[in-house]
Amino acid sequence: MKKVIYFDQIINAGNNDNYSIEQKALYAGYNTGNIVYVEALKEELKVEETLWFGNERIEELDAKECVGVLPCANMIGLFDYGCTERWCEYIKKVPFPVVLIGIGAQSSGEYNTPSKLMKAMPEEKKYALREMFERIVSGGVRGEFTAECLELIGIKNYRVVGCPSLY
Repeated sequence: MKKVIYFDQIINAGNNDNYSIEQKALYAGYNTGNIVYVEALKEELKVEETLWFGNERIEELDAKECVGVLPCANMIGLFDYGCTERWCEYIKKVPFPVVLIGIGAQSSGEYNTPSKLMKAMPEEKKYALREMFERIVSGGVRGEFTAECLELIGIKNYRVVGCPSLY
């Protein structure tokens, strides 16, 4: 069995007393439910090692023995935290297979269909998504809306798994 390496982009967001409320909210994607599912996935997957997403220690790990898991959230949308682009660059450096879990699309009143949302989304973000999905084993998406968004930009290596808060 492969060693599960968990890339946690919100590590300690909920319980770090050195962070202000604003910093904690930012690290959790302005959604405290993200903290709940990130911690639940760690238990369900029997994670052997948790790394802060971006940690250079990945170079020390044996690529033949590891698989990476990256919990995601609503990374498909018109907001821009730069996360998708940063995650894409980091995944390029990971020497072992990576699986994304929990990818969601965030619609709005105006952009309420996958077609409208994807037409409005910046090309840089679409490019980063395509690059990221070329390098991963599979991506678990939250629902059919998200799946259709990915299909519209040519991404097919995903599975509809539901919202990770179910875990």
